Amino acid sequence: MNKIATHNIELNFYYLHSKDAEMFALWAKQEEEKKSKLKSLHARHAILSAIFTCESLINLVLADFYIPKSGSKSIDRLSLYDKWFTAPLICTKNQTMKTFDKSVEPFQSFAELIKIRNWLVHPKPDIYVDGTLDEGSITILESEETHPWIETIKGAIWRQTQIPVNPFELCSNHAEKAINVVKEMENKLKELMPNQITKDWLKKIKCIDKNTKNAMTISIDSLWGGYTPNE
Repeated sequence: MNKIATHNIELNFYYLHSKDAEMFALWAKQEEEKKSKLKSLHARHAILSAIFTCESLINLVLADFYIPKSGSKSIDRLSLYDKWFTAPLICTKNQTMKTFDKSVEPFQSFAELIKIRNWLVHPKPDIYVDGTLDEGSITILESEETHPWIETIKGAIWRQTQIPVNPFELCSNHAEKAINVVKEMENKLKELMPNQITKDWLKKIKCIDKNTKNAMTISIDSLWGGYTPNE
């Protein structure tokens, strides 16, 4: 029997993407142990999920703490890079005017992760990676048709994070590097916004009664059918 919806349940995409990143990194590690090339697939998605975590988190911060509320449209138009730099300046209760130092870690690696995201998500024409080609080395079964063996080879890396430019070279170490950068950014944000970016706040979701319209804030630990801390 289908249940009748009684409440609107908010989705915490920060939590979902952070758990996605962890799972993809774990799967990349498992594929490495099996000597499977699928490791790069899972590592790639772990890196993307790590960036999505950053984007979801800073949007939550701006939605909950931006002062004043007027002008929010201009804030929405900021780049992900600028949102992270600006948020501590316009969202802290005591207005200490402290924010990230762009010239040091973890902000330098964070800025590079954004470049990696753009490289993977916004491809442009004529993007190549180094490789080798062996003419006529693959024969199609039950056919005289042959194809060259094409293999990508190790190439350039992103300078700050040491993550390969070639997506087929990615492994669990690169996935874990991206996840650690995100965790360092989150920890620094907690320092800059104490008593605002807390463990409870990071796990909060809103629950609204469809009939009374009354809203309450509960922990994502209460949510069944999605990620929970025990998974």
